[in-house]
Amino acid sequence: MARLTIPLLAALFMLAGVRETVAQSDYFGQNKVQYRNFKWNILTTSHFEIFYYDGEEETANDAARMAERSYNRLSRLLRHRFSEPIPIILYASHADFQQTNILTDFLSEGTGGVTEFNKSRVFLPFTGSYAELEHVLTHELVHAFQGDILYGNGPSASVLNPLAFSAPLWFMEGMAEYLSIGRVDEHTDMWLRDAALQGYLPPSIPEMDYSFGVYRFGQGLWTYIGERYGDEKVGEILRKTGRLRNVEEAFKSSIGKDLKELSDDWTEYVRKTYLPQIAQYDKPQKFARQLTDIRKGKANFHLAPAISPRGDKMVFISNQSLYNDMYLASAIDGSIMRKLVEGERSADFESLRFFTTSISWSPDEKFIAFPAKIGPQDALYIMEVRRRKVVRRIKVELDGLSSPAWSPDGKHLVFVGLKGGQSDLYTIDVNGRNLKAITRDRYTDRDPVWSPDGKKIAFSTDRGPATDFHNLTFGHQQLALYDFESGEIQLLPDQYGKSISPQWSEDGSKIAFVSDRTGISNVFIMDLNTGKSYQITNILTGVTNVTAVGPAISWSQKGNRLIFTALSWGGWDVFAISDPNRLMKEPYVHPETAGPPIQLAPPQRTALQTAPTDSMGRSAEVPIDTASTALDTTPDSVALPGMRIRPLTTDLSDSTLSQISGQYRELPDTSVWSDGTFKTRPYKPRFTLDYIGGNAGYATNIGFVGSSLLSFSDVLGNHNLLIGANIFGSITDADLLAQYTNRSNRTNWGIALFQYRFDLLYTFLSPVLTQTQTQINRGVGVSISRPFSRFNRFELGVQGVNRTRELVDVSFSSLFGIRRTRRGSLGNVSFVQPSAALVTDNILYGITGPIAGSRGRIEVMPTFGQLQFTRFLVDYRKYFNVFQRYAFAFRFYGMASHGRDQELFPFGGPYDFRGMDFWAVWGSKNALFNSEFRFPLVDYLAFGWPLPLVLQQIRGSLYLDVGSAWDQKTSAIQAGQYSGYPNAGTLTNGRLVRGNGLGPGTIEEVSGGPVGASYGFGISSRLGFLVLKFDIARQIDLGMRPAWYNNEGLPGIPGGIESEFPGTRSFRLRQALNDNKFFFTIGADF
Repeated sequence: MARLTIPLLAALFMLAGVRETVAQSDYFGQNKVQYRNFKWNILTTSHFEIFYYDGEEETANDAARMAERSYNRLSRLLRHRFSEPIPIILYASHADFQQTNILTDFLSEGTGGVTEFNKSRVFLPFTGSYAELEHVLTHELVHAFQGDILYGNGPSASVLNPLAFSAPLWFMEGMAEYLSIGRVDEHTDMWLRDAALQGYLPPSIPEMDYSFGVYRFGQGLWTYIGERYGDEKVGEILRKTGRLRNVEEAFKSSIGKDLKELSDDWTEYVRKTYLPQIAQYDKPQKFARQLTDIRKGKANFHLAPAISPRGDKMVFISNQSLYNDMYLASAIDGSIMRKLVEGERSADFESLRFFTTSISWSPDEKFIAFPAKIGPQDALYIMEVRRRKVVRRIKVELDGLSSPAWSPDGKHLVFVGLKGGQSDLYTIDVNGRNLKAITRDRYTDRDPVWSPDGKKIAFSTDRGPATDFHNLTFGHQQLALYDFESGEIQLLPDQYGKSISPQWSEDGSKIAFVSDRTGISNVFIMDLNTGKSYQITNILTGVTNVTAVGPAISWSQKGNRLIFTALSWGGWDVFAISDPNRLMKEPYVHPETAGPPIQLAPPQRTALQTAPTDSMGRSAEVPIDTASTALDTTPDSVALPGMRIRPLTTDLSDSTLSQISGQYRELPDTSVWSDGTFKTRPYKPRFTLDYIGGNAGYATNIGFVGSSLLSFSDVLGNHNLLIGANIFGSITDADLLAQYTNRSNRTNWGIALFQYRFDLLYTFLSPVLTQTQTQINRGVGVSISRPFSRFNRFELGVQGVNRTRELVDVSFSSLFGIRRTRRGSLGNVSFVQPSAALVTDNILYGITGPIAGSRGRIEVMPTFGQLQFTRFLVDYRKYFNVFQRYAFAFRFYGMASHGRDQELFPFGGPYDFRGMDFWAVWGSKNALFNSEFRFPLVDYLAFGWPLPLVLQQIRGSLYLDVGSAWDQKTSAIQAGQYSGYPNAGTLTNGRLVRGNGLGPGTIEEVSGGPVGASYGFGISSRLGFLVLKFDIARQIDLGMRPAWYNNEGLPGIPGGIESEFPGTRSFRLRQALNDNKFFFTIGADF
């Protein structure tokens, strides 16, 4: 004799989107714009299917060879083989990658690759660096192995189960970093040193997941395990985790220690390793002036600094507003003068590309040049600094561009362009004409900068004897000079490790650059006359961007002032050195054990360059560390079930393979992966299962209750099929949905067949009724969505509906719950309902909801046929972020219905008007204003037995709600008068009355005006992918009251204010003014 509880509620949530929205797109949300129609092909290898499109042929072939080589090593190390080929979808640029439909959420600037577990899909962009491609690809293949071992790749992997086992982030990402990079590298060393010194090393392994350094700390932990217990234990722990479904038990069984013991051992190891090094190095404040300070709480980073030629001003990119914006500031004291560019809010500046690019000043200091994403591609912007005005926007036929630099005469720009996954140097006139490629090869080219005499360009590249494209091995980034007169490229001497971010001195005799030859990235200056290099900084953490090879220094041409970014307190700040030449003491001498430096290479003609094949170089990269996760402020910073998102990575060479223990070091003959062994075929869409979810139960008052949801799509996510059902006792009362969506083009469209019951939820929320009207809506809907940009779109839809109405008796008892008995038919109505809407959305999400930006929707929906009315909707929301952790949120919402059969709209409850009961206020027109202050309440809360849960970032809110509903009708309620809500009533002269829509009745007078208000306090927290909310609200006496019924002429409505039901307590229809309202709900903040 069970009553209907959890199964029904779960079912209602599962198909909530069916009701009245089947012909519409998402209510809000940013857009995945399909700017290009790709012609896809599939390259098949022994273990993979490589998806690529025209222009990527060479890159796809190389990626296939890399994938098979990584598979050979990982399958031996982890002792596991794939039973089916793994799809790898390769995009030619990050802009193309952001168009993918495989993942519905928007992919941020910091996402370098994704592995989706349900279909075991890997998808990633090519950014012009083969070393970076190999690292990201290997990292994602580790995730593919993890998913196959932990969750399988059969139908069970697609079952939606929020309570299913999920391995922690430190476990998954740390292992992927270790097996793709190897032992702790220079970039991860930097993080561990800073964490040990500043005291933010996680106190226990499980708490790594709540740290912005989780990638780096996780890699450091697996390095410790590999060194202490052997690399074979990595695979053993993973396999046992899959069998035991418990990470801690797997560690105990494999190495004999639980996570607490391992935490103590690893923490001690880190401190003993790094704390003694502190005395050997300097803090940047010792020799440089700090210009920004993340400890003031306004930002997590200040990146891509560019100093003006005279050295008194600088521009940089920071997330002080949570968005990535460009600021103009003093290079003397760091004071901010103004914000130059607001990024990530409009189509013109969708992304500032600051992870891998730089900004350049014109010689006369009037203008700056910088790249930004606009629509399907990147463009070069030229802005007049004083007026903050974009004077020119240069678009070129390339997949991406970065790192512009001005020529000394101010007439030309040099930059890095990406085409078909290949990075090369290009020049262009400042008027946007005469585009020329000055390199054409597969080498990685970065950071070009013009010499003061205009005759040469210095840049960083991986060309040289250590890079071998035949064997797919890649050397460090090194400094090189391109000579305009001869067209030759010359590698500079005396280079060890990586050398990046070249900057010329005023007289052109020296080049400042960043190198990690000492094990830490520092600033060096090379004297071009002697070929000698001088180390001018010796800082504890490192001179670095978020990425290991991103731009990190800028040297003024006239003021002899150098600025750089350095990691400190887990973020990035800008520091300034006056007259860096004074720090040139003794030439740097590399230890003999490091091997000989790169000697001055003979010139290479760029038109005739060929890849060297006589050396066996080594390749690896360093990831954008965990801070990258912290930098992401979009919904993809919250991990979704069944998915691993890889932040953008960068390269640091040394072999990925050589850093793993000896037995896994050898490479098979690379001829095994020659392109002759691969087969290619055109791609044809085929539906396969994405996921399946459901539940079932039995209730004595209804009978069988069940829900199911099945999602199908093709590999690329362009074609989607959704089938869902909620069964309530019989198929005729069920909610049913079959929906197809096509996202392969810029204009998305869909078609849906549906049946849904209208009154069920209201019945459960209003048990005082003894009669109600049931509506079964059946129909078909078509929707079209045309995005203008990532932030704006236009929607069109139409649905044809047949509505069957029946009179139902409702009874209630504590024994049988709510019983519903059909009494008779009220007839059918048929109507057609077109709709049109404009939607805008540029918000940023926090842990429980939006925290910055704005979103809005304007919609009109006329109805024709046996029902005639027109619905208007306006919904606008604005969020102001304060010091990153605090926010003010505002919402204005209004609806109106006009026409013969106008609708009544309810509000009240935790989702809109929190001082009222659910749906306590009705009207054919309503308006609602919410204001809310959101703040951090508890950062971390862990529960023990019997429910061991961990809640992080528990948020608090203080709010004020004001709302009103009204109507022009003054007559008594007539049967079927209102088309929308049959249990509703009307308002007369601002007085609210409810009716049951079943027959004529009188209006009970309610005094007071139509405006109501309430205030309250709320708590919200995320548990997995659910947001849990608790609200307490209290109404302010402004005259609005929920009304009660007079029983005259209204069948089935009890008289008086309260009524007694058999076996239950009294139900009071009128809400007491001073009653506090308590709500516990699931759903994100508005």
